Amino acid sequence: MIDLVLVEDHQMVAEGLTAVWEAEPDIRVVGVAHDAHSARGLISSAVPDVAVIDQRLPDGDGTALAEAVMAEHPKVRVLLLTGFQTADITARAQRLGVAGLVFKSAGIDELVDAVRGVSAGETRFPDGDAADAELSARELEVLSLVARGLPVPVIASQLELSPHTVRNHIRNILVKLGAHSKLEAVSMAVRSGLISLD
Repeated sequence: MIDLVLVEDHQMVAEGLTAVWEAEPDIRVVGVAHDAHSARGLISSAVPDVAVIDQRLPDGDGTALAEAVMAEHPKVRVLLLTGFQTADITARAQRLGVAGLVFKSAGIDELVDAVRGVSAGETRFPDGDAADAELSARELEVLSLVARGLPVPVIASQLELSPHTVRNHIRNILVKLGAHSKLEAVSMAVRSGLISLD
């Protein structure tokens, strides 16, 4: 049996992931934390086989938490969960010795397989940079206009969309990138070369 702790600040995402893993006969979710501070206490008391940690947490980032967890509990295998892959997150995770990285958009089989793989001592990192597969062409258009500082009504009229549709696109962009604000989404997309500020 693989004991797993999940660290994820979005309640709905946490519940969905827990249901995916709990449906498997060999995986048991022994605890869920919603921030880095409570995660450290939970992992210290549960000492799971695998800790799945969201890269973006309200009180820090997942790689910093992963580093602390691995220092305190060398036997715990850490799998980072991210809405958005950038080369720097992947490189940092690999440098720290994190067991793997998986996208929130991954299929159920991939999420289950990643947990089993890292538990068995494997490392799991996505091939290449899947950043440009994450956002649709329309979402990239919207994000480029957001990056220029344009308000929703102006973006809507430029793209001949309703303000409601533009807001939906922005919400989807934030979810896909795992960003907590439009500014954070823009900076992540610029850093990974998805959009430019020219």
